[in-house]
Amino acid sequence: MAAPHDEFAPFARALVGQVPAAKFRQRYVAGCRACFGEPAPESAALALARRRPWAVTPLDAACGILRPRDPLRQRLLLLTAILEASPEYADHFLPRRLSWFGLLVLLPARVALAGLRAVVGIALLLTVAEVQRP
Repeated sequence: MAAPHDEFAPFARALVGQVPAAKFRQRYVAGCRACFGEPAPESAALALARRRPWAVTPLDAACGILRPRDPLRQRLLLLTAILEASPEYADHFLPRRLSWFGLLVLLPARVALAGLRAVVGIALLLTVAEVQRP
């Protein structure tokens, strides 16, 4: 079983595109202990996300639809809250000003990307569920 400090880097990269300073890792580890206890709950989605960092965002999208209380989703929400509340990363989460034209171009692209992530994530979740069956 991996510890929260091991999953911090791939989860942070998925959220903000880089690995934040060590102080954020410490906050995340402390937050996991406070919110989830020790040992923290595990899931097949969380285990797969740890082994395959590229799968973090599709699995999160799928869990958002099918398993909103999954430990993977809960940990990503915790890390999002930690990063969003810091001045260093707040701009990453704040809305950007767009023209109407920019909005009309960007919105369908974002919706398509979210849909694609969800479809890939659901396929991954179903695959992991099949593998775990006795």
